[in-house]
Amino acid sequence: MVAGERFFPLRLLVPACTVLVILSVLSLIDMPVAALGSLGDRLSTSDVDSLPGTSAKKSARGVCSDGQTLWAVEERALKLFAYTIVEDVPTRNEDGDIQLDYYVNLYPGGCATDGTTIWVADDNLDTLFAYDISSKKRDSDKDIDTPKDAGNNRPGDLTIHSSTVWVTDSQDVKLYAYSLPGGARDADNDMALHSSSIVPKGLWTDGTTMWVADSLSSHFFAYALGSGDRDEAKEFAATDATNVQGIWSNGRVLWAANRVDGSDAGNKVLAYRMASPAS
Repeated sequence: MVAGERFFPLRLLVPACTVLVILSVLSLIDMPVAALGSLGDRLSTSDVDSLPGTSAKKSARGVCSDGQTLWAVEERALKLFAYTIVEDVPTRNEDGDIQLDYYVNLYPGGCATDGTTIWVADDNLDTLFAYDISSKKRDSDKDIDTPKDAGNNRPGDLTIHSSTVWVTDSQDVKLYAYSLPGGARDADNDMALHSSSIVPKGLWTDGTTMWVADSLSSHFFAYALGSGDRDEAKEFAATDATNVQGIWSNGRVLWAANRVDGSDAGNKVLAYRMASPAS
């Protein structure tokens, strides 16, 4: 170095814009799977590719979670298969599996939980059967059989917000409402669905918006929870789904059971992006 010259370390010569790019890339490394992209994008890395069980003809019917464990309903095994959600990716957790009551809950559909109890719809007996998460046993005292007398004859999926349970009916273009605890009929909170939602199957709400999965159109319809008005800006197609069933979301990823009768590979839980970078 010539006398009188000033020394600038190499790191100071890196342009500021380059530093910003490097920092931006590093910040993305630890982002959850759903942090980037658009509403409704497929997130195959968050799929449950194949449900367990010995049957060669599995039947995925529903999915629900307490925020930490994701349960997938498989009709042939009459079981809730458990997965631990780690950074929006379900990882198999056999210790969390729950065996359904094979004496009565023979036609399970979707499920929902309040964190203590899981209710599983049965579209043959028109009942929401209750299971205790801690003991993994049936809790018949919390069964909800009100749908039988409400005309809710084909309950498919359900979702819970506050003290209200909403239930789909694949034969009616509406959502039936019931109160917790007990399951008393709450007709004032019923929701009419758009006429395009011909076979409503899946159901989930974040407390502001209600999403309804239609198995015929492979579309996720959205409604404002308070008014019941349709909110098309929050709707998206159920890409890759051939027969979408029960759904659940953590606000970033929406998981949807896909039922394909007579196929092992087709019965899986598909994942979709719910949150965008701005959300």
